[in-house]
Amino acid sequence: MTSNIKTPISDTIYARLCAAQRACEVKLRAQLAPLGLHVGQENVLILLHTAGQMNIAPLADALNMKLPTLSKMLERLHTAGMIERMADESDGRKAYVKLTPKGLDASLAARTAHEALQTELEALFDEKDLKKLRKLLKGVGSV
Repeated sequence: MTSNIKTPISDTIYARLCAAQRACEVKLRAQLAPLGLHVGQENVLILLHTAGQMNIAPLADALNMKLPTLSKMLERLHTAGMIERMADESDGRKAYVKLTPKGLDASLAARTAHEALQTELEALFDEKDLKKLRKLLKGVGSV
């Protein structure tokens, strides 16, 4: 049987995107670990810092996460003392979350880690290539 595959797997767009994602995650993980955070949790804290308290369903939508996944993450952040959960007084089935002072500090440090990684990535490209890269990645994000 002969193969029609001409591109080595390591040179595929998929493999290159995955490698870039892993490299970014490794760098970010190293900066988040001292804060007691795992990759992904920082996005919750950063969004809550920006938005204030949020209902869990819109928070999941904003983070492009499924509710069960977010619920587990919120439970871990609550246990770590970074968020506070509050019941909706008008509808007991709904819950809101907001940052605690510890969560606020972590969100600021996480934002700094994001900005440092962003600066490092931007330094790899000139402005023209950055603009093109953003456009290309936006298209990939719609797949």
